[in-house]
Amino acid sequence: MADETRSCNRKAQTNALIIVFFIVIFLGAAMFLFVLGGSADTAAQDEYMNMYANSLLVTLMKTDTGLEGVSGSRCGTISDMAFYSLFYASGCNCLDASGRTDTCRNWLDEKISGYFSDFSYDPDKPSFYRQGFDYCLVLDWGGNEISFGEASLIEGASKRQKWAAELTMFKAGNKKLETNLVIAKGDD
Repeated sequence: MADETRSCNRKAQTNALIIVFFIVIFLGAAMFLFVLGGSADTAAQDEYMNMYANSLLVTLMKTDTGLEGVSGSRCGTISDMAFYSLFYASGCNCLDASGRTDTCRNWLDEKISGYFSDFSYDPDKPSFYRQGFDYCLVLDWGGNEISFGEASLIEGASKRQKWAAELTMFKAGNKKLETNLVIAKGDD
């Protein structure tokens, strides 16, 4: 009888150990999947924000300005104005529908500042502003730079989460017009 009792106790202990073993494995797998799922969400958000930054930069550069060039200047898109304001700094002029003439650089400042500002929604006016984010756009033509927005996003060692997009618009010899857009979560 004693042998039967010992055998029964061993079976019960073995069953209890197997159950505990499976519970530990199940909890470990659940923790692994929980951690993996959290990092996948972060990776997906980073990928989405990088695509957003790239799409925003391409859209911005291709945006029609509604302006006409004067004396051979091209002012039809933001990229045209960026190129002419950096390449022909003093000789670029644009004309709007009302007859107002100004330099490409002044028009560029006005247009991009308007696109990155927070104004009420108007379907006739493009706005790239997204609440809670800061933007910095840098146009570089062989060391000659123009920047718009929050310059500290590029210069400073900010600990805010950032996403960036780069685009080379024009190449001429060893110079090229490079555009960089940095988006960061706003200060909370």
